[in-house]
Amino acid sequence: LCAIGCHISPTKYTVTPLYRIFDETDLTTPFCWMTPSYFMMIPAKGTLASRAKCQVKVVFYPWVTQVFDVIAVCQFGDAGQCKKYVKLEAIAKFPHLLLSVPGELSQTSGQEDTQSVLSFNHVAIRSTAEKYMEVHNFSPVSISRAGAGSYAFDLSAFSCNIKEGVVPANGTLQIPITFTPQIVGIQSVDYFHISRPGNISKSVLKVMGSCKGPLVCLQLLKLNFGCVTLGETARSTMEISNTSDVPTFYQFEMDCSQSVFVIDEPCGFLGGESTKTLKLKFRPTHPINCYRRVACLIHHQDPLFLDLLGTCHTSTETPAILQPKHIDLYLVNASRRLTTYPPDILSIMLAEGKLALDLNGALMLVSPTCCEPELTEGHTNILSIVEYFDDGISSDVTMFPPHVTTSVRELNFQGCPQLDNITPLPFCLINYTKGKVSVVWTARPGSPFSVTPLTIDIPPLKSIACRLHFKPNMNNMLYAAEMDDHNGVVGGGLSPPEKQSTNRLTTGFLLLLGKQKRVG
Repeated sequence: LCAIGCHISPTKYTVTPLYRIFDETDLTTPFCWMTPSYFMMIPAKGTLASRAKCQVKVVFYPWVTQVFDVIAVCQFGDAGQCKKYVKLEAIAKFPHLLLSVPGELSQTSGQEDTQSVLSFNHVAIRSTAEKYMEVHNFSPVSISRAGAGSYAFDLSAFSCNIKEGVVPANGTLQIPITFTPQIVGIQSVDYFHISRPGNISKSVLKVMGSCKGPLVCLQLLKLNFGCVTLGETARSTMEISNTSDVPTFYQFEMDCSQSVFVIDEPCGFLGGESTKTLKLKFRPTHPINCYRRVACLIHHQDPLFLDLLGTCHTSTETPAILQPKHIDLYLVNASRRLTTYPPDILSIMLAEGKLALDLNGALMLVSPTCCEPELTEGHTNILSIVEYFDDGISSDVTMFPPHVTTSVRELNFQGCPQLDNITPLPFCLINYTKGKVSVVWTARPGSPFSVTPLTIDIPPLKSIACRLHFKPNMNNMLYAAEMDDHNGVVGGGLSPPEKQSTNRLTTGFLLLLGKQKRVG
């Protein structure tokens, strides 16, 4: 009887020590092995020549965790009447694998827990960061087919391309994990685990990271050009800054070629932690108050808004100078649904005590049940992305219903083979207020597009027909523009201007001789 030690083996893994048998006789001797469960001899049977030897593999493949002390029998001879005994000793146990962050082995058992956390901190949107998790093998044998998996869905921002591998005995295997965030401001969490065949316990590692994007801000929220004489141009500067290290693109949603307001770089690239100085102009075409709220679209950030305002005077016409406080009061009055009434009616209601002024000078309804003015809700702060899509026309619910709109938002002349015979396109201006509204179109001199009538008064709750004219000066050219009109309430009574807004009519045209082609 001799003993063979198979040492320690992980459950469902195999260990193959070697063993030799000798034929010390002068005869050819057949042999056959009889082995207990979980052990196997290779070859299991055979024939030894005289004075020959054979190397036998002892295969140990345990499926349960226990200590093995068994006997294997080698039968030899013509009838197998001779026997030799071999004692087999082995220990089978579950593999001992742990997951941890590099340098921070905190898990002390193979049970499922989430003590170790791999943090990616802040990662720029749509960029990829890579870190490693460590798989520790505390067994004296290598562990193969150790599977790494995630609890999350396929849409997880974390990924691990290594699904299985071999962890060396008493060693460590590093597995890379990548993090590619897609939504700014969202913190992502996932859990990765290591499982072993036949072992239901798992070692778990928690991974987390947040997505950062650009952080763009404007130096000013309102830019007042003040009062300008007709024919002159007012100039100003403003900074646009990105305080994040994530670069981005910006675009002011305005056609500077047609508007009375001009930005020298309406779109461009803004690097990380950088500032750009923009030059702005106010070049009025009529002695009126001009106001426009311009959206600044930013890649991977909600839009910003810039209020541009200015007043134009001539020697004979001097409208009241528009101030930023007028815009603030208008927004408060609009939120209280009072801007659809003309100034004369509001003045009468104020004199009769049906309206009152709040501490900021905005109008408010007076409750009939008490002698003190009712504190109605003022201008509501809404998200910029909500305001951007709330145009009062295409949206189902609007914070500020429009006072004057165009019947169409886009007109297209399509192909124009005859430059001297282009039919104007009709549209309407609609007044939703209970007062008369004056409208002025502010197309630039020399523009191929123009609207008639250039100035018009729209009666209360009525519409007026207008025509858009197209007079190109070159063949085979694409023409496109955004036409602005500035409208205000006609009449006095309250501090001017009580109402001031802008309508835009987008036009896109393609001029191709002998062809009809639509620009969509």
